[in-house]
Amino acid sequence: YGRFLYSTTKKAMKLIKIATCILAPAIVFGLSTYLTISLLLKFQQTTICPDIRGKTVEDARALVRDKGLDLVVLRYERRNDVPYNHITVQKPDANISTKKGRVVYVIVSEGPELMKTPGFVGLTTEEAQKMVNEKRLVLDKTVMVPSLKTDRVIAQLPAQGSDILEYGKVTLF
Repeated sequence: YGRFLYSTTKKAMKLIKIATCILAPAIVFGLSTYLTISLLLKFQQTTICPDIRGKTVEDARALVRDKGLDLVVLRYERRNDVPYNHITVQKPDANISTKKGRVVYVIVSEGPELMKTPGFVGLTTEEAQKMVNEKRLVLDKTVMVPSLKTDRVIAQLPAQGSDILEYGKVTLF
């Protein structure tokens, strides 16, 4: 019985030695990785990403700089509902905790398209209304004035050839 106990103990000790040689480095590696990540995250400074949608690029840049972040414009896109140089999309989203030094990516509106005002003088009011719609303008008002040319446009604001924004307002006389 003693010999059996001795050989079993010897085998068990050998297995423990092998397990220790294999498991000890894995445990040390796992523990050191955990502690390193924990310490890095603990001492890393964070901030709340501000909401910069709808702000100009200059105002947004100042806001994110105050929070310790950077701003990068990814692209510009044509938006008729957002004025020129105003931010439409931001990543990361607003009010999210983020690391200081992180980059906030934005998409900026090019605003509505700038074009030349077409000429409406001499057209009938029906023709003028049709042209207003085709040119993506808005007929603000039609002012009726006494004239020998009935049902004809005799003047317009803004004048023909002047710059106007897409979906800008036109007044016909």
